[in-house]
Amino acid sequence: MLRKLSIMFLVGIFMVGFMIPKTSFAQEYSKEVNVKDNDQALENAEQEKLINTIKPYVHVDADGKLILKNVPEDLYKEYNLSALEDHFDYINKRVEDNLLVIDNQLNIKPTGFQPMATYGKWTYHWWGYDRKFTHKQADSFVNELNTAAGGAGFVSVVLPPIAALGGMAGSYWVTLGARVSAHNGKKGVLVSITWALVFSVESL
Repeated sequence: MLRKLSIMFLVGIFMVGFMIPKTSFAQEYSKEVNVKDNDQALENAEQEKLINTIKPYVHVDADGKLILKNVPEDLYKEYNLSALEDHFDYINKRVEDNLLVIDNQLNIKPTGFQPMATYGKWTYHWWGYDRKFTHKQADSFVNELNTAAGGAGFVSVVLPPIAALGGMAGSYWVTLGARVSAHNGKKGVLVSITWALVFSVESL
């Protein structure tokens, strides 16, 4: 029950709309988030706990595709694993198309030649996606997030392909942008987002 309440709180706070001007909200909320950045440490820990709880039930089948196996019904509902299976479907389709390959340790890699650069694109994981941003890329990402929070939408493809992200309230983008700004050092940041929409941001 405690785990369920924690996840519902982390995701739920971002789903609420606010009946005040979005620009003003973004400015004030960003200040508050930067002051209370210890919240990010809690969210990082919650994301890690989320992943570690579900990982024992994730397997690769004979066709090299991701599946859930022997998940207790209460756990399936508590962690919204139907959304995780949607994520699996997206990845498994790319396995079918020979665009991705998954090993027995659940590592997911693109097929064919890949450039050495690790910055600038979302990386597939069974639990969601992460992406490294250089300092400059992180600044641009924050601008995109603030634009979205203001209701103008994204001017370029900056998000991983998680369908539910498109329906998040502006407060989600403001919070994510504030976290990225707070951790954006000389080497940039690492942003991770799970199927449950719990994110973490770490300095590189």
